[in-house]
Amino acid sequence: MRTAKVTPAPDALEAVDEMEATVARLADTLAEGHGVLFLQSLRTEVAALRAEKEQLKAQCEQKLATLEAAKVALESANHALEIQVDSLTRQLEAAGTTQPEPEPPSKPGVGQLVRQTSAAAQLAETTGVIAVGSRVHKGTYEQPMKEWAEKAGALLPKQVLLSTSTAAVQAIGPCYLARHKEQKQIEELNASLESLKDGDILQRTRVEYQLAEAEKREKKAGEELKAAEARVGAVTLEAAEAISPGLARDGEDYSAAVAEMMATEPGVIEELTKEAATAVNHGAVEVGEEVEVVVDGKLQRAKVRGADAKDAEYELSLWTQVNFLGSKYEAGFDTSEPKLITVPRREVHANRKHKQTLSPEALALAKSRAEAEAKARGTPAPNETAPKPESPECLSLLYLDAERALPSLYDLAGDITKALPDVEPIVAPLKGEARACFKTIVKYSGDHRRLTDLARMTLKCPTLCAALEALRFLAKHGGFVIVLIKNRLTLAFDASTTGGYRDLLFNLESQSGHIVELQITLTPLLAIKAGGGHAAYQVARVHGFFEEDVYRHEGALSAGVLEKLRCGMLREMVCIGKSVGLTVHFEALLGALRAPSCQVRELRLYGCDWPEGCALSELVDALPAHGLKTLDVSDMQVGGALHAHAALFDKCAEAELVALTKMALTGSIPANVGKCTKLKKLYLYDNQLEGAAPASELAKLTALQTLGLGLNEALTITASGAQEIQRAAPEVRINLPRVVYA
Repeated sequence: MRTAKVTPAPDALEAVDEMEATVARLADTLAEGHGVLFLQSLRTEVAALRAEKEQLKAQCEQKLATLEAAKVALESANHALEIQVDSLTRQLEAAGTTQPEPEPPSKPGVGQLVRQTSAAAQLAETTGVIAVGSRVHKGTYEQPMKEWAEKAGALLPKQVLLSTSTAAVQAIGPCYLARHKEQKQIEELNASLESLKDGDILQRTRVEYQLAEAEKREKKAGEELKAAEARVGAVTLEAAEAISPGLARDGEDYSAAVAEMMATEPGVIEELTKEAATAVNHGAVEVGEEVEVVVDGKLQRAKVRGADAKDAEYELSLWTQVNFLGSKYEAGFDTSEPKLITVPRREVHANRKHKQTLSPEALALAKSRAEAEAKARGTPAPNETAPKPESPECLSLLYLDAERALPSLYDLAGDITKALPDVEPIVAPLKGEARACFKTIVKYSGDHRRLTDLARMTLKCPTLCAALEALRFLAKHGGFVIVLIKNRLTLAFDASTTGGYRDLLFNLESQSGHIVELQITLTPLLAIKAGGGHAAYQVARVHGFFEEDVYRHEGALSAGVLEKLRCGMLREMVCIGKSVGLTVHFEALLGALRAPSCQVRELRLYGCDWPEGCALSELVDALPAHGLKTLDVSDMQVGGALHAHAALFDKCAEAELVALTKMALTGSIPANVGKCTKLKKLYLYDNQLEGAAPASELAKLTALQTLGLGLNEALTITASGAQEIQRAAPEVRINLPRVVYA
């Protein structure tokens, strides 16, 4: 260790010596003038100064000795640390020779070294010695940047990535406000100028000057706002390209983890879903209220149209689209072709967002404040003293109530620990004020009462059975009342909106009346989340990557649209009609689809202007190897042999819909169509296919709901083959080619 040289500060001693010499000269002068009394007084002061000088000198020498001792101690400690670091380095190098690809371990002894370094640094700070060149450091960026440099899929440090995105988005606000302020100023100056048109020339020209300056500032503010918007666009594309592959991998990992747990614990997730619904799906639901209901295995939005109180059944209108070529587009609950269903109350998920109610103690504080303000103004106290829901006073009092609710959460955690040893309860700190304010403005229109997660806790469950037991425990616990459950563990929940992550979220009303949040989480999913999934999710949330108007595009192609597709920002693309620009942008489309960051899951090209001379194989080759859920390439008469594009079915192994209709395709249906076991709809009608349909392979598609093979004159299927398909998928609607009776 190198240390700064320690020497006593000479200023005080030099000052004493200089004063002593000055007094001596003055004394000689006074002696010549016979100022005896004054001379005696000066000599007394000189003696006192000499004594103070000696005392100060002794103190400096003592301080110097202390610093020299500290220096020796620090050098000794640093030497010991260097020896340990060298030893650890040799051990790690030796371990590296026997393990070519080791997991990144926690270095043995590093915690001890850090503690020793902290102690040494504290000693140096206490004694005034500056330590330079320490070899031991925490290394916040060392490992992440090394992984980033060596692995194509590794992300930059999560806080840097998140802060870059957040800063770009937040910068728009000040730019917009600056421009808005100047626009208001211009309006006011124009009004002033109008009022002064017959006034004094001095006043009028001064306002004209101010107006010209304001217009310059407004123009500059507009340019800065435009630059900020462009910066957000660039950062959004960069973030999408960086995190999209990881988000896709995390989504697959989440799905695989859930599937593994379901295989290990069959039937548990279904029981959990049933009991969660039983816990909250009761009580009246109002006509006109928007709810959710499970239809065809998926949660769908619906509106209550009628109620039968006697049988506790409700008539619901599902949110639907009327989307047929040649007809007017409609969407909503009340279209010309509504989908109506009747279900019992236990299947209706109301999902009402409850509002907080301030406690009597909080209201008493608000009343006291109002009375104090009235007294200071000398006015009567107001009748209504409760703070407005949009006010910071309301938020502050809600935080007070949340803080007072924490002890009951700790009590609940203790009860859970005793009753369910496998479940780990964690009471979190109160929600951050900045995040709470942002969430209130963006989601709740400024109403702070809708914040029901200021006080929160998590239950970490290693298995689905443990999660089920935790649910049952909460349902019976006397300290809280369940007012809401968002079941994101049910298979009917579309986990793509959360990046694949699943949990069970509760709102619980405490005995004080304050609503708290509790999450039941699964340890295997938390491991994926902690491995980087949450960091990518936070960045995606900043840019709205899970919002439909961001990840879905319907319309014409353009360079900007294809750049979003390439970066992984666009995941669903629908192009219909001859004017979408497919011919112009075909090569760019292929390039976007080939990009590693592309995460397209739905691609529909229907009746487009397919470029002349280009084969279907060019599109098939460019498609991503996996991830496609919907592929519809139809009504373009491209031609070519279908069996020559067998790779298409390999790439659609996870798809639920594949449509290749009106494409003038020839040849036979490839046998590897049987790999697409998740297919619900397969349309190959109105082509020129021939030969025998591979019935045994089609029979492997047990999830099929619709199979369209008609209008292929030379395509045949045996009667036994048709029966085999029907037995494999009893609910399937089949449009078969010509049946051959063997």
